[in-house]
Amino acid sequence: MRSLVPASVVLLVLAACSHDPPPAPAPPVVAAAPTPNVTASAPRPAPSASSTLSAPGPTALTCQSDAQCLSHRCNTQVGKCAFPCASDSDCVAGATCFLAGGPAAFCIAKNR
Repeated sequence: MRSLVPASVVLLVLAACSHDPPPAPAPPVVAAAPTPNVTASAPRPAPSASSTLSAPGPTALTCQSDAQCLSHRCNTQVGKCAFPCASDSDCVAGATCFLAGGPAAFCIAKNR
């Protein structure tokens, strides 16, 4: 006697045996960071005095101004943020160097 295989099982087996690779996943969407809202009445930071800043580490971000370095200052001579900080002079006004001189030192806001 001959047994019959349900059509759904046949389709499932055929789909599993397909040699076509699955479609590649879509790349993740990365949102751009919002730009700071600067008004005409807001005080502007003083230009960086790059000669007084420490040498940036290998993980320092590239920059052209302090605004691109968050709480750190931009060493415009080398085009990188002064990260990790070695002293408070590597930080923008109102920030201090936490763990100064260490490989994980960073600038944080001072307590008022």
